Amino acid sequence: MNDDLLQAVVDTAIDGLILIEADGRIALFNTACERLFGYTPAEVLGRNVSMLMPEPDRSAHDGYLRHHLTTGEKRIIGIGREVMGRRKDGTVFPFELAVGAYSRDGRQMFVGVIHDLTKYRLSLQQQRESEARFRLLVDSITDYAIFLMDAEGMVLTWNTGAQNLT
Repeated sequence: MNDDLLQAVVDTAIDGLILIEADGRIALFNTACERLFGYTPAEVLGRNVSMLMPEPDRSAHDGYLRHHLTTGEKRIIGIGREVMGRRKDGTVFPFELAVGAYSRDGRQMFVGVIHDLTKYRLSLQQQRESEARFRLLVDSITDYAIFLMDAEGMVLTWNTGAQNLT
């Protein structure tokens, strides 16, 4: 794959792509990362990745990195993990982080793929609130029995009206 094509892939990726050196310095920060964190590449390249993390991860990050480099223990490498990010404006947001590791010219490097979970979390919260409102509405009906049953006819839940009538 030529360099221009690889750069196009990095620049147009929907999710954030970040390349971290073994000492924690940011070596690549794509356009999606700019949108997510609010920093330009010039503001982050060469700086420690912990600047993108809230406490307590911010203080602990370099220790995790040293531990991996010393022991080879892969706590999050090769898997996805939900973590929190810290934007330039100080706001914190949830994202899923998948980390890959490789060696380049004898140096250990880490590639992070960052998928923003803000909209997903908001959607879950709205769903819980909608379900709570519906439950409140159904429970407030006391003159009629309302049952929820599974496919086998087993009653899963019922409203106050059903409880009063039975």
